[in-house]
Amino acid sequence: MTFSEDVRRELVGRQPSRACCRDALLSGLIRGAGSIQVRGHGELAVVLELADPAAARLAFSIVRRRGADAEIVSFRERRLHRRNLVRLRLAGDRSLQLLHEEAGGFTFQATWIGETPEARERVALRDVLNDVRENRVKNKFVYVVGKARLP
Repeated sequence: MTFSEDVRRELVGRQPSRACCRDALLSGLIRGAGSIQVRGHGELAVVLELADPAAARLAFSIVRRRGADAEIVSFRERRLHRRNLVRLRLAGDRSLQLLHEEAGGFTFQATWIGETPEARERVALRDVLNDVRENRVKNKFVYVVGKARLP
């Protein structure tokens, strides 16, 4: 078990009672285990993969309270450790809006593995959503949304 998994397990064991603490926990989980998934027809989702089912259930309940659409799936890794993982998928525009609100912003990098981005630009969330929906995502480009720092 990794150090970050130990920390997550300890945080989940002391479930936060105040809304601001729940939001901070969700923000940490998204930053530590989250990614953005782009599917066909411009569908975007925030995906968290967690080794601790209790952390995934807690994140799921926080997200549902905030009004985002979420699904939770358990699966076994195909390679390396072959451990059980839980995937929490936040679908729809509300999930990205939630990420924007909770994490204070995010970066969206459109590169192939091994490529280095050639340009970075600070953009509004709606512009990223429009670019993805209209299949206009720029290659070798980093979109910086909200208060996120430029990489």
